[in-house]
Amino acid sequence: MRQDVDFNTLYDVWTASRTDDATVMYFNDREIRLGEVRKMSDQYMIHLQHHGVKPGTGVGLSLPNCPEVFALFFAVWRIGAYAVPLFPMIPDPMKTGIFSSSRVALVVTKMAGRETLAAEALRRHAGFAVIALDAEEDGGFSAPVAGNESLAAVSTAPGMPALVAASSGTTGIPKIVMMDRRNISSALQCSFAMVPEYLPENGHTWRSTIAFPLSTSGMLVCAGLLFKGVDLIFSDNLSPVTYLELTGKWRAQLLSAPPSYFENICGIPAVDPRVSESVQGIMTGMDFLSSSLLKRLHLRFPHLRYCSIGYGLVETSTVFMVRKPDVDGSDNSAGFRLSEGVSNEISVRDGNGTLVVEGTEGELWVRGPSVVREYLGNQEATAQAFTDEWFRTGDVARKTGNESMVLLGRNKYLIKRGGKSVSPLEVQQHVNAVSGVKESAVVGVPHRLYGQMIWAYVVPEGEEEGLEKEIMKTCRESLPNYMLPDAVRFLPQLPRHQGAGKLNVDYLLNGAREELAALQEEDNG
Repeated sequence: MRQDVDFNTLYDVWTASRTDDATVMYFNDREIRLGEVRKMSDQYMIHLQHHGVKPGTGVGLSLPNCPEVFALFFAVWRIGAYAVPLFPMIPDPMKTGIFSSSRVALVVTKMAGRETLAAEALRRHAGFAVIALDAEEDGGFSAPVAGNESLAAVSTAPGMPALVAASSGTTGIPKIVMMDRRNISSALQCSFAMVPEYLPENGHTWRSTIAFPLSTSGMLVCAGLLFKGVDLIFSDNLSPVTYLELTGKWRAQLLSAPPSYFENICGIPAVDPRVSESVQGIMTGMDFLSSSLLKRLHLRFPHLRYCSIGYGLVETSTVFMVRKPDVDGSDNSAGFRLSEGVSNEISVRDGNGTLVVEGTEGELWVRGPSVVREYLGNQEATAQAFTDEWFRTGDVARKTGNESMVLLGRNKYLIKRGGKSVSPLEVQQHVNAVSGVKESAVVGVPHRLYGQMIWAYVVPEGEEEGLEKEIMKTCRESLPNYMLPDAVRFLPQLPRHQGAGKLNVDYLLNGAREELAALQEEDNG
């Protein structure tokens, strides 16, 4: 499909591609058929319109994972309104502030949270109504649908707002963006590239167990998988144990989760034999997947033969590039490539914004239908990150072709050592290759002489004895001197942020600084 295809067309193509009795979702012990999703979406459109929702209206969502979430998102977008999804566990005062600043007219939640959120909205004169999706009264969405209103989707312009989202905040204060309809349709189509191009063994459609909260990034990627023909298996319980139980019960061939979630899966001692038999591929994103983790997943799932890693940011409406490495973790050269069918462009540039030659490192820039226009209410941040429709990602990359590149990590975490730039990810790859290393993280610690030292934090698979010596031996054999770790520290696990489980680099840096300060006090004493 072309990149200018609107969401309504994508939805219509999907609903026409399967029969109403075809199963498209598995929620806990339930099979959800296409006709049920389509009927729910139609009903929700009528309910939303009864509550005054029309093109351009903001609809807040605060819901746990459930099939109704998909139908509600689809209804909002088919009307031409925009969604503001928030995690249910966010405190009501914070929700109220975000919903108010996003100018929503209506918030849809569950009965369990409706009363307190409505009271907070009234207390703060927020100006939006709060309705429970599972209520059969007070305008709730479980009430009977009245009348025979037209269910025709509304024709809207590509620039109409569709989704308000915030950055993860791991690089500073979270920034708010408004994705328009062109952005979300591009995101859905970019997600198509995550799916294997061949058909699954012993089946006609792919089934994937997902472990993403159905909010913003998770919703866009999962809806893209659904529209590509992947049947989704999920639960309101995101525990790895439940995840594997559902994988075995419904014989999923694909597993979809962030890398940190896969780390947790690898730590579960027993796996249902049906899981080992059925799993053929993994799809991941939201963080870097290490070769060591991929190797361990390959050992855990013996029939694994496919891996796709999505890359994107909230400013690019989530995924816009995909990497497909060998599943044994041996291929570190496979770069990220633009998703086909969407006319995004990428370039690698130096600090002055000048294009670099192939094989040279620089900052990754991107422009096209996936890129949002600005940060809402933050002109200074917009001016720093957006130039002539190009978005400067803040990630360091090495250009390997016109449409592909190797990502080397965040620019703010690039290590400057003795006048040389060192990618933490490249050092990590060599550390992770050492037998006995489960995973590692490499950070740059301030140093008066060199600028920064290279510290490697390592999670061992077993005993620590002799492992540091083996790590240094391997690094000396495969890395130039300026990339060698200056220190190796062992941890039982790496610190991670909540949510997608991204590495908490600042926590490691603070620990290193405290250790150095303590050593300096001992020397002075």
